[in-house]
Amino acid sequence: MPRCPSGVVLVRALGAGSVFEVARVRVEERRCILKRLRPTLLANDRARCAMRREREALARGGGLVTPLLVAFGEDEDGPYVLEEEISWPSLRQLALASAPIDAGAVAPLVSDAPIEPATLDLLVAAAFGALATFHARATPAGERYGLVHGDLAPDHIAVEPPREPGDARSRVCFLDLGMARWGDLDVSELGVDFGAGERGTLPFVAPELARGEVAPDQACDVFALAASLAFVALGREPCRETTNAARLVELAERGVDRAGLEACDRLTRRARAALLGALTFARVERTTTALGVLACLGA
Repeated sequence: MPRCPSGVVLVRALGAGSVFEVARVRVEERRCILKRLRPTLLANDRARCAMRREREALARGGGLVTPLLVAFGEDEDGPYVLEEEISWPSLRQLALASAPIDAGAVAPLVSDAPIEPATLDLLVAAAFGALATFHARATPAGERYGLVHGDLAPDHIAVEPPREPGDARSRVCFLDLGMARWGDLDVSELGVDFGAGERGTLPFVAPELARGEVAPDQACDVFALAASLAFVALGREPCRETTNAARLVELAERGVDRAGLEACDRLTRRARAALLGALTFARVERTTTALGVLACLGA
């Protein structure tokens, strides 16, 4: 359980990942998320780099489509980051609540309130609008940071629920920026000590990234977001293999399950075409910018 910095009140420990311990806390009347390094990683330079990347990406994101950076520092328990709590459901939670039964899926999800195609369309547009905003973040002088999330997946994408009945508008927020990059990041600090390293989360990974041919970049973010949205539309993960090793081979050699997406009737024709364009196997034939996907959507 992470210890709170001075002036911060613990509400509830939320668990630990491969690098961070996470807790819900209160700073005066404000609800926040506290992230600290796992105690065994306090002396690990690469883990400290992940903490710095989280902090710096939040600062560059400015709280527009990422949580707002509230505070950061270091005390006797090591470095920490305090960020705005985003209590919206994740894309995975949305999929679990609304996915159709797919008899062909390895682990089908149970439906009780399927998302209508028009609502899915709006979600796709909102998500890529948010990604375009994130990628375009710039300094006060107008110089782009070149932000890359690096690990977009359904658990790292939060969607605001409707504010009132019948409201189909969506706002999207990107979470967990410990693998983020930007133009002047010192890549000599990066390492691959934690699971998939700099690859991201399978099976939401571009083929060229799965093959180790490129470093994570904005084009890889576009693919990962499209794969995450395909997960919602399909009601299952956008590949057929079940182990990470097999998924890595599937993504590297064939990409995601485009045939399943082509047959999906939960998307309108335009949204399906936009996602398929962003999930094309060959990068040179793919829509590789968020603005390009929005253009395909007519947004």
